[in-house]
Amino acid sequence: MSISIGKRILLGFAAVTLVILALGIYALGQIGSVRDTTDAIVARDLTVMRQLDELGNRARNMGILRRNAVIATLMKAQGHAVKEEDTFAIWRRTAAATETLYKELLREAAEYRGRAVSQERAASWDRMHSVLTTAFEVYHRYRDGSEAQLNANAAGDVMGVENRNADVSRLYEETVAGIERARESLDENVAAGQRGVAELRRVVRLQVEHRRAHLLRRRPDARRRRHGGQQ
Repeated sequence: MSISIGKRILLGFAAVTLVILALGIYALGQIGSVRDTTDAIVARDLTVMRQLDELGNRARNMGILRRNAVIATLMKAQGHAVKEEDTFAIWRRTAAATETLYKELLREAAEYRGRAVSQERAASWDRMHSVLTTAFEVYHRYRDGSEAQLNANAAGDVMGVENRNADVSRLYEETVAGIERARESLDENVAAGQRGVAELRRVVRLQVEHRRAHLLRRRPDARRRRHGGQQ
């Protein structure tokens, strides 16, 4: 049975339309996957960035509270009138919140390491986890030293306060520096995420091109089989 030229043109047009439609659906699915991955990376990085900023603010607040308590004790020892405040209680609450935030950041770094978009990104999360672990250890020494100084402060032990001041001040600087290193590690992680997304886009583009070539190759094969059956 022969097919008129008009019907052949219509069939060819329909085949091309189906190929374009299939390719468009596939491409949209792949683009959606890239968009979801990009959104997840940005959301994670922004969340961790805000947490690190908050961590730095809390560490500095702990330093300010400790310093104010020490200054108040020294002024009182010299006979100056000082406003009575329960600085130690505020410091304890701030220290507890800071510890919780450290643990949360460590948990997130470990979790995101296993869900990274690339090996480079996973290695960046691993480095950040290591930096945070070291910073957390320094923080513990700073917290314990500060608490001992504040206990001496509450007891009116001026000599005990002064004797601990240099070590606690040094540990404070190390704590803040550790948080800053964690932030620098996050900056490296952001760059790794950008490279990972760029690589994902390249792979998706190649997959779409491969799919298009595969669909276009199937059309002439089908046409040859149809013509062969008519001869």
